Formats: sequence, structure tokens, C-alpha cells
Amino acid sequence: MNETVRLVELPLSIRSFTVVDEHGTACIYVNKNLCFERQQESCQHELSHILNDDFHSFETADTLERIRHDG
Repeated sequence: MNETVRLVELPLSIRSFTVVDEHGTACIYVNKNLCFERQQESCQHELSHILNDDFHSFETADTLERIRHDG
């Protein structure tokens, strides 16, 4: 899967999110209002979803978030 990362203005409650387009390209949107360290952490978190193929999982988003945050 190809990835694109974009820094965008988001509410502070949202660090990042990923959308997979119709071509299978994952676009990671990272909050530009975060400090550089948090931006890097957020990007790594989104990459973990991509690398673990979470977008094709039957688990709920809440369950996947718990799994990714717990390591």
C-alpha cells in the first residue's frame, strides 16, 4: 500500500487519521497544530494501522485503537 502524509489543521482533540482511497493509497492526515514530536508519534500510530492491515479487519475501530495503543 502506498502512503501519503499531509499536515492539516484539525481540532486539538484529533491528532491524526487515515483514509484509504479507491486506488488503495493511504493518506495520513496529521494535525499541524501538534508539536513535532506528537506529529511523529501520530504518524507512526497511523502507519501501525496500515502495516497491520487494520483497514480490512472485522474488528471495530474502538477495538483496533485499544490494540494499537496497548502495543
